[in-house]
Parts: sequence; structure tokens; C-alpha cells
Amino acid sequence: MLVWLSLLVADAPPVSSGPTVGEKPAPYSFVVSTGVRRGQLHCFVCEAAEKPFIIFFARQPNDTTGELASRCDTIIREAPTRDARGWVTFLQPDQSSFDNRALLFGRKHKLGTMATGVFEDIVGPPDYKIAAEADLTIVMARGEKVIRTMAFTANGLDKAGADSVANTWRDLLKEVPKP
Repeated sequence: MLVWLSLLVADAPPVSSGPTVGEKPAPYSFVVSTGVRRGQLHCFVCEAAEKPFIIFFARQPNDTTGELASRCDTIIREAPTRDARGWVTFLQPDQSSFDNRALLFGRKHKLGTMATGVFEDIVGPPDYKIAAEADLTIVMARGEKVIRTMAFTANGLDKAGADSVANTWRDLLKEVPKP
């Protein structure tokens, strides 16, 4: 019985979460926990406009997500175009009681270019279609189009998944030669 259950879990389909590739990323605001906008309601999607950006929609702060966010933060700093953006949006019911955890997450993982903050709804911004079973949903966009979405269940982000996210993000930021 245990072997059969293991096979079912191993063959489970990946989590589908986030907007459809090709869609225009919808604006949303959240209260920023780190950086110069700390304590302010801000829309980073609006600020980024056509620039490339990566959003982490996370349910809880954990080291696996933090290490990946730190890798993506480094990729932003080292990108040749220097116009990429990124941020971590925690989906929580009460911003004021969660704010300090979001702040400490950013500090612990040394997020310099990526802000952290709290969207006060566990469902997330409606246009982003965050799946209930997704512990982490990552949205990458460029030129006002969603390029890639990736999602992971609790404890589902492993080294291969983190490498895939980081490599996809790095590739997205490579300069595309003009025709």
C-alpha cells in the first residue's frame, strides 16, 4: 500500500498557479516591508512597466524560498541591462502582524534589490490566480507580458526546481540582439 501511495505522489501533476503566459501582468498594491518604501502601499508592477520582473507569491517565509529569492536578487544585480525588478509578496490575512516576519526574511536572505511585503489576502491578487495548494508561485514578465509561471507546493521546491527558476530568470535577463 505504501509503495502504491508513493507512486501516486511521484506521478502527481505539477501545480498550476499564476496568470497565463502571454497575459499582461495586472497591477496590484501591497504594503512594503523593506527598503525605502517600507510601510507604504505600492504597485511594483506599475513601476516596472515594460522592464523585466520576477514576483514571488509566498505563503510563508522559509529558508528554501529565501535562498532562491537571494539567488534571483543576485541575478538582478549582475544583469547586463540593470533594469530588472523583483519582489516577494507574502499572502497573509493581517499585514500588521506579519510585517516584521517579512522584514526579517528580507534581512536574513540579504535581499538588496528585491523588496518584501504583504498582500492582505491569502488568495492573492485575483488576476494572478494563485492556486490554493501553491506555497510559492513565481511569475516572470518582460515587455508587459507574462513569460513564465512556476509553482511549488509546501516542501515542493527542491534543488532542481530552484535551479530551473534561477536559470530561467537569468536567461530572461540576457540581452536580446536587435534585428
